[in-house]
Amino acid sequence: MDILAIIWESGLVVKGVLILLLVLSILSWGIVFHYHKFYKKIQDLNTEFLAIFFKDSISSFSSLNSLNDKTEKYKDSPLFHVWNNFYKELRRVNDKVAEVENLDLATYLDKNNYDNFERSLLKGSNEAIKEVDRHRSMLASIATVTPFVGLFGTVWGIINSFNGLAAGGGSIEAVAPGIAEALVATAVGLFAAIPASWFYNIYSKKLQNLKLDMNSFAQDLLNFLKYYSIR
Repeated sequence: MDILAIIWESGLVVKGVLILLLVLSILSWGIVFHYHKFYKKIQDLNTEFLAIFFKDSISSFSSLNSLNDKTEKYKDSPLFHVWNNFYKELRRVNDKVAEVENLDLATYLDKNNYDNFERSLLKGSNEAIKEVDRHRSMLASIATVTPFVGLFGTVWGIINSFNGLAAGGGSIEAVAPGIAEALVATAVGLFAAIPASWFYNIYSKKLQNLKLDMNSFAQDLLNFLKYYSIR
């Protein structure tokens, strides 16, 4: 069979279905290539960020300021979002305890819990995840919707087959065009759905690994607070 000929000779409804499926397939592959480049980029940024972050020991608040200046160029790193929220909260607390309570930061940390810092770390993680996960739901939608769009084309093709039976009797020539349309619509629907579903699962796993990395880094920052309070 000549697939292109079948598509060309199909009815307007089936052609519309096939065009829609083709557009959705192109969109899903665009998202796939975007995430392929995006995850490679943030993995490299996270690696470089951690290398600089743990290169020098943090012994004072001034060293934190210096460290923040060094990491400013890694703003696209998800780990930087976690660090940046933590650093802002640390500066706010440091300014408050120095001005209002007349304490140094280490003394304040030794006497108080870290709930506000945990909330700032969670906020940073959520901001990073929101940025990373912006397009992944589109893959899920394409994987879910396209089989049903293809099924609609299939049903319409079968209807055309019955119309052919009614108009031209029971010959194969009467039903073949409608059946061909139906099968092509089914195939194109699966062609669009399967890669979208496959890569959705792949990038879901990558996102889960990124969450684990951010959680580990957040625990390192909380450990730093504990170290700083008892130094």
